[in-house]
Amino acid sequence: METLGTYADRCLVDYGCHMLSACEEGVCVHKEVWPLTLLDGSLWLCIVALSALATFAGVTERVVFVPLLIWLGGFSAHQTLPIVNLVICGGLAVALAHQHSSPVEYRLVLFLSGPLLLGTSFGVLGNAVLPEWLLLGLLLLTQVFEAVRIFAQ
Repeated sequence: METLGTYADRCLVDYGCHMLSACEEGVCVHKEVWPLTLLDGSLWLCIVALSALATFAGVTERVVFVPLLIWLGGFSAHQTLPIVNLVICGGLAVALAHQHSSPVEYRLVLFLSGPLLLGTSFGVLGNAVLPEWLLLGLLLLTQVFEAVRIFAQ
């Protein structure tokens, strides 16, 4: 898991890292997925439950998942963003599969696919290039904007 350790915190011993991380060669590296621990299981159960509630309420999951994965999961901001995007993509696929009664406007999908892929490409590059503090600051601004938008409804 060389990729996960690239953006991790520096450490001297294991207790300087998150509970799901270990100190390897002076860097906190997140543990492998298997075997699952009790904290892993509770984290993923929270994600499933909150995703269902957020989709039901029409709220973006990003507001909930980013802090949950950073604080409870021990992931860095660089690791959290792809995980959140994957969870949101899965949720959208399930929501689309259950909306078989309403027609899909494929011309609109084709029209929006280009800008969506371009924005995703810039987001991936930004995630790789931006420092952790700037990424967290941008995430905080996004969270504040989303919270204001949600509570203003």
